[in-house]
Amino acid sequence: MPKAAYRTPVLVLTLLGASAFAGDTFRCGSKLIEPGMTQSEVLAQCGEPTSRIVEDQDVRSGTRVVGTTR
Repeated sequence: MPKAAYRTPVLVLTLLGASAFAGDTFRCGSKLIEPGMTQSEVLAQCGEPTSRIVEDQDVRSGTRVVGTTR
């Protein structure tokens, strides 16, 4: 098999991986914000938000409520 035939699947897999990663990030100005960043890290990159919505949600184990999270 010619070398070019090996490059196409590698290129396709690379692009698929990059697009999956890109879907998990967003931009704040010119900075990338990624899953797993702490609130402090995001605030350092983006600054304070212009508005906030704070919600309390139930934490469940099966059908039983075992606590709340904000």
